[in-house]
Amino acid sequence: MPNTTLDKSNIYWERQRGNNCRIHSLNAYFGESKISDSHFSKLCEEYDSLIIGLESIKMDGFAECRSIISFIVDKFSNKYCQLVPINLRGVHKKNRDFWNYSRYLNFLGENGGINSYFEFNKDHVWFNKKVKGEWYKIDSLSGVNNINELRKFGENGYILVFDNQILFYEIEFLIDLIGKEQNNEHFECEIAFNNLYHLLKRVKIDYIENDTNFNRKVSNLKTIFKILEKYISENRKLRINQFTIQNIKKQLNNIINFF
Repeated sequence: MPNTTLDKSNIYWERQRGNNCRIHSLNAYFGESKISDSHFSKLCEEYDSLIIGLESIKMDGFAECRSIISFIVDKFSNKYCQLVPINLRGVHKKNRDFWNYSRYLNFLGENGGINSYFEFNKDHVWFNKKVKGEWYKIDSLSGVNNINELRKFGENGYILVFDNQILFYEIEFLIDLIGKEQNNEHFECEIAFNNLYHLLKRVKIDYIENDTNFNRKVSNLKTIFKILEKYISENRKLRINQFTIQNIKKQLNNIINFF
């Protein structure tokens, strides 16, 4: 598999082969030829077995606000990936405005924040990361090039790789949002449920001896995770309906009101 390494920044890069930009961008993330064609095919099968209806080997379908790229990053590096949906001709402007994805820009390049992300359009995906204080675009079509730090999200879609510190910010943000929007019937609660579940999977929260207030919050978070775990399981089996969703919202809000 062809590749080149820049001596200056030690950046791994693969030249495009066929329609394998997802493989090339993932290997740019891992910094090595970690995912082969056959391995990628098996990983697609594994992912599709969890999410009914996907054919990830053919196209990058999104479910639970995730894709095969998110799945592979999670599987091998235990990192949470945040989707910022593509906005070609304003197709997801309403979604972007409500969720205020631009708040993530404050964490770009920060320690414990966001130091790498995948970027995609309808035909191609590539990887961007910060190395030694500079941002690089690692693209199987155009090579490795310096880029400016992202100041705003354009029409492309983004898959942001979260480091540890921003996880807690986002958990708190989503819990607050679910509480504030509990009476809003138009609130896209499924997005919050999916993201909060995948965030809580990545944090280890233990009880602290003789700290009643903290331990109460830990207990509430563990309960929230169990509720969301059931939601995810049932949703993957296509057993979720509006009644179930409303019931989950009530359960979560009962707990969130005690935070």
